[in-house]
Amino acid sequence: MQCFFTKSQTNLSWIWHKRFSHLNFKNLSKISNQDLVRGLPKFSVVKDKMCSACEQGKQTKSSFKPKSCSSISVPLHLLHMDLFGPIHVRSLGGNKYTLVVVDEFTRFTWVVFQKKKSHAAQEIISLIRKNETLTGLKVKQLRSDHGIGQNFSAPRTPQQNGVAERKNRTLIEAGRTLMIHAGLPMSFWAEAVNTTCFTQHRSLIHRIHKKTPYEMLKDRKPDVSFFHVFRCICYILNQRDPRSKFEPKADKGIFVGYSSISKAFRVFHVNRQCIEESTHVKFDEESYTDEKVTHSSSIFQELLSCPFDEVPPAGDEADSSDSIVPVPCSLNQDTATRSADN
Repeated sequence: MQCFFTKSQTNLSWIWHKRFSHLNFKNLSKISNQDLVRGLPKFSVVKDKMCSACEQGKQTKSSFKPKSCSSISVPLHLLHMDLFGPIHVRSLGGNKYTLVVVDEFTRFTWVVFQKKKSHAAQEIISLIRKNETLTGLKVKQLRSDHGIGQNFSAPRTPQQNGVAERKNRTLIEAGRTLMIHAGLPMSFWAEAVNTTCFTQHRSLIHRIHKKTPYEMLKDRKPDVSFFHVFRCICYILNQRDPRSKFEPKADKGIFVGYSSISKAFRVFHVNRQCIEESTHVKFDEESYTDEKVTHSSSIFQELLSCPFDEVPPAGDEADSSDSIVPVPCSLNQDTATRSADN
């Protein structure tokens, strides 16, 4: 009986490790033991093997000694920002750059995907206005390097913009790990980064305040009961096509993240070759919990044969909103300020 119990605990550990975008087991244990989120079952965190995707996707570097206390006491007082790109493969929506904005106090992060580097200034203004309206607080300081319009730190000195630089690294590492484990075409990189940012808001623990960024900004514990494994097979209710009484009601798809504007899931619809957002989704995570699973199934063969890496580049005059019918593939909005995210 003890053997079966241990195996069950181990399986739960690995399932939630993947649901949290390959979160390290130390933080996973904290979240579970300290009751920092809602919807996470109680279990003993067990790491009985190495995660090959984590080993390939993450690296360790020497870091500067962090501050023992924060000089900022309210959200939005100081925003760190940085831009990474261009990514050699465009996202599904034709984007090549990602603007990362981090709040100094809460470490809440916004990611904005862009087609052109020159769009950064307008996106920053739009993001600031939106969050000032939502929170009633004012942004007082911006810190960035020479990659974007505001120059507050010396060029080629990332240590002076360490918060944004470190967040870039965290997002890229976790996004890379998701992509390695998922085995998806490179054009899904924006979906991986989007999902990573969304889950990290609800999983990373602030070193000083001992809370998640979500709880610090919204003053309530995050709910993680709806988390699912990135790239798992799912079934989305077909509400668009007419069907007879005996035709299938749902279509197969690939789960690629969470909506930024509603309580919905983002699903890559294989037959339509696009991303749809829906709440009417059923997940088959069992097909993805085993590390030895291959891409031999017909759905993966069909998906991986699609030439997504050959997405044509968007024109210079194209609209900066990253969209594809029927819904945006990489929304130009922050991943966690969802209108129904409560």
